[in-house]
Amino acid sequence: MRPLEILTLILLLATLAAVWLGHRQRRIAWLPWPVAIVAVGHLLVEGYRWQMAPAYLLVALLLVWSLWRLRGDNRRLTAPMLILGLLLLLAAAFLSLAIPVAVLPAATGPYQVGTVSYALRDEARPDPYSPEPGAVRETVVQLWYPAVPDADDEEAPFIEKLEVAGPALARRLGLPIPGFLLSHINLVETDVYLEAEPAGGGPFPLLVFSHGLRGIRVQNTVLMRELASHGYVVAAIDHTYGNALTIFPDGRIAFFDQDRAFPPGQSTVASGARLVDTWADDVRFFLQEAGRWNEGDHFLAGLIAPERVGTFGHSTGGAAAIEACASLSVCGAVVVLDGWIQPVDDAIVSAGLQAPVLFLSAPDWLGEDNRGRGASLYANSGETARLITIPGTTHFDFTDIPHLSPLAAHIGLSGEADTGEVTAIINDTTCAFFDWHLKGEHAAWDSLDYEVVTD
Repeated sequence: MRPLEILTLILLLATLAAVWLGHRQRRIAWLPWPVAIVAVGHLLVEGYRWQMAPAYLLVALLLVWSLWRLRGDNRRLTAPMLILGLLLLLAAAFLSLAIPVAVLPAATGPYQVGTVSYALRDEARPDPYSPEPGAVRETVVQLWYPAVPDADDEEAPFIEKLEVAGPALARRLGLPIPGFLLSHINLVETDVYLEAEPAGGGPFPLLVFSHGLRGIRVQNTVLMRELASHGYVVAAIDHTYGNALTIFPDGRIAFFDQDRAFPPGQSTVASGARLVDTWADDVRFFLQEAGRWNEGDHFLAGLIAPERVGTFGHSTGGAAAIEACASLSVCGAVVVLDGWIQPVDDAIVSAGLQAPVLFLSAPDWLGEDNRGRGASLYANSGETARLITIPGTTHFDFTDIPHLSPLAAHIGLSGEADTGEVTAIINDTTCAFFDWHLKGEHAAWDSLDYEVVTD
């Protein structure tokens, strides 16, 4: 909970206690007014969130009671007001603690972080998933990069256009709640600044991320920010029609379509392979665009080292990262976060990856068949391959979801492992692996010492 929220609830409790103990004293009726001032300060400074709505209602009821009490005796209203007030206070405290405004772990690198987003349009490639005949492939990419923000730069929201994205994400997570109940997510302080001035010290290696099926490009913001703070330009692509939704700058919205992504009568793996091929093409097209930006008169010109590229991804995006890296001569490393390996091309699994690959996985690793295929790819990928299993994790522990509510484990969205420890392992190993293979810096990898890590 945030400081003024806590202070508001404490003052409400104290006011209710004072009213109960001193209800015969008329001056007690003035107590709700300082509470109201603090509550207004909370709304102005920290912002409204629905979890505190019972507390806001309680403040209003206390003010009404105060006016009533100051106008006359009306002591008969005190007991019902106290009972209702206590119930509202308990409701506000429970909701605020159960669904808090998340505090993301701080980035540990020397750079501050900026972000910018662009819509991409590949005129040469038809979109196999678009409902519009003849439509070309369109995506949106967001970049995080080392930056030097100034005092006027706006902090980036956790999720753009959350009023549209919230309902789609609720459906993706299988939560039986209206989307507005996720509105508090954008109260999170991201410490990332919109279109901040790029930092000096480049050019920086470029890392390209692919989200999971029905995921979104910002699903691993904590990791993106960590990598950017250590001197990487990090790009995450919204793979249109395979993600929860893509919101284009002109207002168009493309949602995930189950029947187009996985046509009835076609095997899940075959449909997954088609998705992975499309997403790998998205990565390759973005790299072409990034190369043009880097050499032209662009906001990010000169910031990227195009000969030092890495790919990484979660779940289905992990498979796309593998296939994209396997086809790119400039790809120096790939990291796979609990990846869905079954759709990966048989030739790649049999031959292994030439580029160094790091597999980070939950013990289950999406089931026995997927785990076996992943083990084969790992075994065939040579001495630079690494496989790390993190006990106590499940699939969504490799995203930011567990940071958003302490209830995540109770509703099946994380495992029993401590979220802070899991995040540290993912951040440290991913950054150290890319440092090793894209910057030639071995020290961070050699110094890793997690008991939960097994090669």
